[in-house]
Amino acid sequence: MASVVPVIGVRGPVLFVLLLLLVISVGLAYWVYVDARFRDDEYAASWAITVFLTSLFYLFPGLVVIGLYREVRA
Repeated sequence: MASVVPVIGVRGPVLFVLLLLLVISVGLAYWVYVDARFRDDEYAASWAITVFLTSLFYLFPGLVVIGLYREVRA
């Protein structure tokens, strides 16, 4: 008997972790964008996109990018 393979094979805790990672990535990008706009940084969107992509794929390097951002803006 053939089994039915779901279109998206991600369920339960794995789905929760993926959604949590997405929410964290969006939140970090938003925080950086708002902060950069508040400081009139002309590269606010670039910072936000960089933080989003790096934190989406690599959360730890995303935190490193945030650290670098904080050092550059000081």
